[in-house]
Amino acid sequence: VGSGCDEALHRDLVALLEEGVGPLDGEALRRAWRTAHGETQELRIGDRWFRVTTSPVAGPRGEDGGSVCVFADVTERHRTEDGQRFLSEAGGVLASSLDFHTTLSSVARLAVPVLCDLCVIDVVEDGGEVRRVEVVHDVPEKERHFEALRRSPPHKSTPDNPLLQVLRTGRPLLL
Repeated sequence: VGSGCDEALHRDLVALLEEGVGPLDGEALRRAWRTAHGETQELRIGDRWFRVTTSPVAGPRGEDGGSVCVFADVTERHRTEDGQRFLSEAGGVLASSLDFHTTLSSVARLAVPVLCDLCVIDVVEDGGEVRRVEVVHDVPEKERHFEALRRSPPHKSTPDNPLLQVLRTGRPLLL
């Protein structure tokens, strides 16, 4: 976490970790390293996942000498598992309805907690008219803003409108 050995010696591990990664569930960590038999668990610390292995250490006369804690960053494995879970769930959603708009809405609701904070789906109907199908978000404090987005016409003709850019280039756009 950026501290040297001398600086870290005799400091509270939770406080030391919080300096490096931000607020965390210190009580969960303290429970883990107080166990007499050792334990391995996965904890979310900030926006990362760590496998925390604790092992008791005996003192020179057999008394409790503390614990050794080993932290291994397993964030990428969690992201891979989340992605696989998303694809599996998306496959089920895609097969669950033959209605195009219902399926798009379902995929948007599935995508928001995994891939993004906001998903807006606009479709070009048979007559060339653009229609907003869904606005899903995971930002409750901005509900009023997103409600206005639900009601606004998706085809405002400003040069930087992402929808017009996608229609003009034929390429998807992730913002």
